[in-house]
Amino acid sequence: MTIFNKCPALKRICFWGATGDLALDRLPPCLHALEVKLRPHHDNPVEMSATLSPLSSLTQLKEAVLHGFPFTSVAALDSCTALRSLDLKDCLALTNISSLSAFPNLHSLSLANCGPLRDLTVLSVSCKLHTLDLSRCRQL
Repeated sequence: MTIFNKCPALKRICFWGATGDLALDRLPPCLHALEVKLRPHHDNPVEMSATLSPLSSLTQLKEAVLHGFPFTSVAALDSCTALRSLDLKDCLALTNISSLSAFPNLHSLSLANCGPLRDLTVLSVSCKLHTLDLSRCRQL
């Protein structure tokens, strides 16, 4: 049993400066907000990419801050259709955001400093988008 099971009303969790096992597979399904800010230059990108798959069980997630993750796609979040705010700052390997069409309620999106990102076509289907941060996206 984790501490998360003992806090059924828990709605927001922050992991700032994280480097190791984030226990993402043990998060409560009722979570509304998740903030994970990895330390720059994480040594094990394959392991960290694999840890994103448990986020698919967070169907009530409305806000996600995932800074510095080494993933290339946001596909692991496909079932998080309640997302209203998604911050992917410093995800330097991100190249595919086609899955963003799965988020009909997305109001705010930050792709700041997502180096190789080149195609934003999918954003044309997100009619509820109010805020878009493309700071330091030099390939656009």
